[in-house]
Amino acid sequence: MSALGTPQSAIGPGAATLLPGWLFRPAGFGLLTTGLTLAGAGTSLLAPLLLDPVGFGAFALVSTVLQLLAACDLGMSQLADRRMVQEASNPVARENGQDDILALRWCVALVTAGVIAPLAVATVWWTHALPPLATGCAIVAAAAFMANNGLVSFYRTNAQPQAFIRTALLMQFGMTLPRLAGLMLGGVSGCFAALAVWYLGLAALVVRPQPLRGARLIQTLKAGLPLFAFNGLWLVYLVAGRWISWSLSANGTEFGLLAFGSSFVLIGTGLIANISQMRYPQILRAASQSLPQASRMMARDLLILSLLVTGVTGVAIAYADPLIERLFPHYYPALAASLAVSLSGLPLALVGWTLPLTMSLSRHILRDAAILFLPVLVCLVPMMALGQRLGGIEGQAWALVANAALLAGVQLALLVRIGVFSRVLCLNVLVLMGLLLVMMTAGVTRARTEPAKPYHRPETSRLTFEDDFKTLSLWDGHTGHWLPHFPDGRRTIVTNKEREFYIDPRSDDPLSHYDPFSVGDGLSISARPLQRQDKRLALGLDYASGMLYSQPAFQQTYGYFEIRAKMPRGRGLWPAFWLVPADQSWPPEIDVFEVHGHLLEGYWATVHMTPQANRFTHRWQDKLSETSQFRIHTPDLSLDFHDYGVEWNPKEIIWTFDGQQVAQIPTPAELHKPMSMIVNLAVGGTWPGPPDASTVFPSALQVQHIRAYQFNTDQEVPQ
Repeated sequence: MSALGTPQSAIGPGAATLLPGWLFRPAGFGLLTTGLTLAGAGTSLLAPLLLDPVGFGAFALVSTVLQLLAACDLGMSQLADRRMVQEASNPVARENGQDDILALRWCVALVTAGVIAPLAVATVWWTHALPPLATGCAIVAAAAFMANNGLVSFYRTNAQPQAFIRTALLMQFGMTLPRLAGLMLGGVSGCFAALAVWYLGLAALVVRPQPLRGARLIQTLKAGLPLFAFNGLWLVYLVAGRWISWSLSANGTEFGLLAFGSSFVLIGTGLIANISQMRYPQILRAASQSLPQASRMMARDLLILSLLVTGVTGVAIAYADPLIERLFPHYYPALAASLAVSLSGLPLALVGWTLPLTMSLSRHILRDAAILFLPVLVCLVPMMALGQRLGGIEGQAWALVANAALLAGVQLALLVRIGVFSRVLCLNVLVLMGLLLVMMTAGVTRARTEPAKPYHRPETSRLTFEDDFKTLSLWDGHTGHWLPHFPDGRRTIVTNKEREFYIDPRSDDPLSHYDPFSVGDGLSISARPLQRQDKRLALGLDYASGMLYSQPAFQQTYGYFEIRAKMPRGRGLWPAFWLVPADQSWPPEIDVFEVHGHLLEGYWATVHMTPQANRFTHRWQDKLSETSQFRIHTPDLSLDFHDYGVEWNPKEIIWTFDGQQVAQIPTPAELHKPMSMIVNLAVGGTWPGPPDASTVFPSALQVQHIRAYQFNTDQEVPQ
């Protein structure tokens, strides 16, 4: 071969006799590659057990880097398939073209590893957008994968099933045990380091590159670039939702929850792509002889695929609730979004299965790529932004479903345009997909509209704390209920970059004239801007506000804690009611509610825990706490008073809203010590962002009462 030495199989020829004959049939390979793909998917599913939502969000984003760069072969894979159809009668021309394809893949792989990887690592290290070590390892792994995949394409298009199967299975195996071992030992960075080592080792075994020769390389590159643009847009579409969600979500935890749900769909899409590797070359060969025959084969495949995807999705919808609650309790808040986004699997499967045929038969590849992907990509951002505004991550999930359905419709219309499908056949497929989506949507709706579970306090519960704020009872060293600041004297939380200064209303405080508390008929905690001359006394902060801390007057281990309150409206306002250790350690922490003043149709209920130590984890992943966080959807919380509560016992933590149980998790191991209560109104910070021109001051959190109950945990909640 002119550009590369003859491809060397990763397993010697004699090893073929050790493999069963059924493996070299399409059905046998499909079965085995499905098993390996599921094993790789199992590794992805184990990641949430080893990572909290924030860590899993980083894992998901770095995975998109790997996926995109591994496919940046300048269209050489698609060009090999296209030439299989166009040059079926000219084996010499096809072989020469394959030499150039393999050579160009190695060039791109070397540039990716040697140039792109260092630049990307420097960029993410500077911007803190992604963990640098994990990003660099992912790029190197992608480059090695790209080089290896050239041999896979070569064997597939030359109808060499033994060599194809051996190499493809070894590549697929890298996504199983090596990746899992890296994840367990080194977290996100260890996972991608293991992949880099595996694919680099495989590249050293599979083929030996030689100096490039031949003037055909430029022509090959020109022929492949349009196909690269087509396939690249498809991959960009698959991962764009993650990056858009990352930019829209209120915090890393919220993004990680949606990434958890969407990962199931991406696993399914990848599984279908792997199975189709042995199927679509047959359809392409049929298309080179008779397009109607290929059309019938494709229609039959789509019918089987649609029914299969619908069946699997239906089972997933039926059992998602108990499985996620038991296996992934930290991700249980993602249940609704996971159920919704699962519906996008059907249209994405349809597109993924038919896309190779479109790329191979299209006569105007760039134009068709633009027609297919640009409109849906343009629509994806506003659709997801609207979904986030209306329903948080669940709204984003439904936007992804609607956009995927739109993409499938455009793809079917494109198949009609290039002559693969007739209009009648296209209409039949659309009707079938529509009916199946309606059926699955009904299943998701039923799964989400079960009657709310009423909450009842244990019968032996007794009232241990109550304040209805007829007066403001401040701790004077001997009596009283509350401190108006943290016990160590702090007046804000610097690590959150909050902009409020908590005022002590007693006369010895130089800023007491900003008294934020009003009592009598309940409590009002107001926030307002500080005058310029007073900011020096407030550490340069911009706003005066208030907090009440029950330590040292009250602390309790386990019980039910309740507040009745009405929220302030305005961007940058951040009211909260939370429990912290009485010994002033942190974490743990239980947040009964946190509200953003510009997102009043819901609140967050959270537990913060100490992260598991991992000596291999890159410092980018080091964080002060891990979280389990729930987004509770509600009416507008600024229009009326509502009851917010949490039951904390040795077995579980249960959040309540207006007497209904809305979330629960098992009690973390470190949450078995006395806790005190805090109610406060923060302003600004990295999470809600600063106030803007629409925020009206003064704004107040209004509280009617705060209560705490204790109960006999030995009798009612066995340890």
